[in-house]
Amino acid sequence: MGGGGSASAGINVVYWPAGGGGGEVKTETSFSLTPETPVSVSVGAGGAATAIASGATGNNGTASAFGTITARGGLTNTNSSTNSAGSYGGASGNGNTGGQGGGGYGAGGGGGAGAIGSGVNGGAGINSDISGSTVGYGGGGAGGNGSSGTASHGGAVGWYTGTTPNATGNGTANTGGGGARNTSGYGGAGGSGVVVIRYFPANSSLLSFNANGGTGTKSSIGAANNSSITVPDGAGFTNTGYEFNGWNALANGTGISYSVGSTISITAATTLFAQWSRTPAPSCAAGVGKGGIRTATVSANKGGNGCVGISFQVGGVSTTVTFNYSASGNQSWTVPTGVTSATFYLIGAGGGGGVSYAGGGGGYATG
Repeated sequence: MGGGGSASAGINVVYWPAGGGGGEVKTETSFSLTPETPVSVSVGAGGAATAIASGATGNNGTASAFGTITARGGLTNTNSSTNSAGSYGGASGNGNTGGQGGGGYGAGGGGGAGAIGSGVNGGAGINSDISGSTVGYGGGGAGGNGSSGTASHGGAVGWYTGTTPNATGNGTANTGGGGARNTSGYGGAGGSGVVVIRYFPANSSLLSFNANGGTGTKSSIGAANNSSITVPDGAGFTNTGYEFNGWNALANGTGISYSVGSTISITAATTLFAQWSRTPAPSCAAGVGKGGIRTATVSANKGGNGCVGISFQVGGVSTTVTFNYSASGNQSWTVPTGVTSATFYLIGAGGGGGVSYAGGGGGYATG
């Protein structure tokens, strides 16, 4: 992880300070090392804060290295009014460009290791769990236009009176985040880089987890070969419209299944794949939400009634309750003990059809 670039100093009555680029994030697993032989390690510095002067040049972050593997530092921008250069954020160490600040005195967010800057917002960095917990690295610093853009993954949010009074404008240390406008009103420093070396003793293996159609990240588990590893839950993974239903040795679910809390013993690098089951749908009455037809028979052009469904889990068991329309008025639901989250399905009633012309509109549905 290279160091982040500093924010620009901005140019009075031309541009606010632009965000610095995030450092490059590099992961390598295929390289040779010789036991008992030292390997050179250098950690990149974040670009220093700019001088307190309009138009001052910012500072690039420097590279981090492990032996011959190098992660480049993030860049500051070209702080000049020529060709509107000062309105762009600095590029990330891996070349993702900064955003352009837009109209007025706007200055763009820095490029992130995972995405380009967008307008005054810093580009996203990259999440990694190599340290044992998920950390964001290499985010671009925020630009601004009288107030700060957004930033993430170690990139700094800019300091602006009244909108971000607690911001420092400095990228987060050890994440390579880009800098933003600091409390002096000029360019904040980039965050320092970091080198993380993850290794396992001889006769040890790594158990990894695959979201298998879902999203998110989950830390791997290292253990001595043939020892027992307790299988974790699916925390960290999500899959819209589905519920986590344990793990399997194969993505298609035809391998060995592992329930949460069971144990597994491995002798080589192993991956378990999340298994998902569809969230149960509500049992709405027939014709729910449908618009009424056009007919001269008034009793036949009624639209479909609405419906509310609530899906939740108690003790790992999925349940869906359904509330269909009742002429007697409002109904109620009491949250069961142990329920901490639920999915709601709301289907509006359909509009009635016309006697002479058009049919009714369908009800709005969400879930």
